[in-house]
Amino acid sequence: MRLHRLLPLLLSSLLSTFSAAFVVLPSNTQRLSTTTSFSVAGGAAPTISISTCENLQKAAEFMIDAFWLNSPQGLVLDEGDIPDSTKSSLVEEQLLDFEDKYGERLGQRTLNTALLQAVNEDDGEIVGLAAVEVTLLDKKIGDTISSSKSENLIKTTVASLGPKERRAYKNAPVGQICEELMSPDLEAVAVLSNLVVSPSARRLGIAKNLSDAVERVAADEWRYESLWLRVEADNQAARTLYEEKLEFSQ
Repeated sequence: MRLHRLLPLLLSSLLSTFSAAFVVLPSNTQRLSTTTSFSVAGGAAPTISISTCENLQKAAEFMIDAFWLNSPQGLVLDEGDIPDSTKSSLVEEQLLDFEDKYGERLGQRTLNTALLQAVNEDDGEIVGLAAVEVTLLDKKIGDTISSSKSENLIKTTVASLGPKERRAYKNAPVGQICEELMSPDLEAVAVLSNLVVSPSARRLGIAKNLSDAVERVAADEWRYESLWLRVEADNQAARTLYEEKLEFSQ
């Protein structure tokens, strides 16, 4: 199932400057230049800041704890049933995936990516993650193509050009390459993924604020008019969140 939400192409200003740096991210991995903060309703509720996630190790650990081991759908066994060695292996696999998508690379990425985090300012702990990446949509089958396959298709298309044309498209936006050189059945789209909120911080508006921050990256920085996502048709909890709370539509 594919859902998408139209984005207003309006420039948005974020609030305070973000300066922490743990992992060097390459060009085409998008940083929020500033951090946005919001306060959760309630006297003792924390202030949550949303910014670029640059500590991928910490993000991988959070993803395993908050999503794979504590998801409403019970994706893995209860955390108490998972040996420490198995959990460590899960974190390693997740870290490899994050490094491949958002970490440092030799050379420039073909497709834009961004990984954002929500942090509890009281203790500095991650309470939410959201990612966005550009990939190709195959309109004929109505589904997105994996980022690795999309990147290969784009590189192959440009490589097939003559030397002069290759130079002309060397730093061209993916949307332009897709529109001018590739099949009309293909479209470059921004896709939301890995939207996760800590079980202890749900129902506080964190998912909505993360989704809004992803929109700002996709619309203001990358100039995409819509945000797409993929969700299992029988995942009712996720569909309720995306359709009713975050205003996505099929």
